[in-house]
Amino acid sequence: MNEKKIDRRIKRTEQAIFKSLSSLASEKPLTSITVTELCQMADIHKSTFYLHYHDIHHCAEEFQKRLTTHICSIIAKYEYRDLLERSGEIWGQIIEAYLSYDGMYLPFIKSNSFGSMLQDLETSIINTIMEKYQLSCPNATEKEVMTHRINVTFLINGYVGTLRSFDFTLLKDAFSTQLPKSLLHGFSTKG
Repeated sequence: MNEKKIDRRIKRTEQAIFKSLSSLASEKPLTSITVTELCQMADIHKSTFYLHYHDIHHCAEEFQKRLTTHICSIIAKYEYRDLLERSGEIWGQIIEAYLSYDGMYLPFIKSNSFGSMLQDLETSIINTIMEKYQLSCPNATEKEVMTHRINVTFLINGYVGTLRSFDFTLLKDAFSTQLPKSLLHGFSTKG
């Protein structure tokens, strides 16, 4: 029972740290955020921060890892053959993940401070999809695998670029209805 209390306390502390990091990252570049101001905002001591993280960048990396794990776990629930046909459902869940936790993940995708970490997220999503592809098509040629990787990379970079460029509330409907239809049936200039 004592472990559960400690785990909850650690979770609350990490949540406060990540929420403060998110808030500060929405105001300024990651390189300008100090441990002192993050700790003041999170209402923790610096020693508590250093129990969990080496520095701000380590904290941001852990923040990114959690988001990446969460998003890849959404994709991993689906069979490969369902990834395109159910893409609206999948991306709806991904948008919900970004909006969850009081919008804490939004600066991660919107801020230029997280550029390399965002690229890691994209790569992880692509790798998750490619693993599913290779399991469902074990006899695919090297050329087929590469062609598929290029197509998946194009789509994921497009999705993430769209997430960065638009308000999430506007995207929810487009990602859940319009975009999947366009991917399945071709793009058209007519609504």
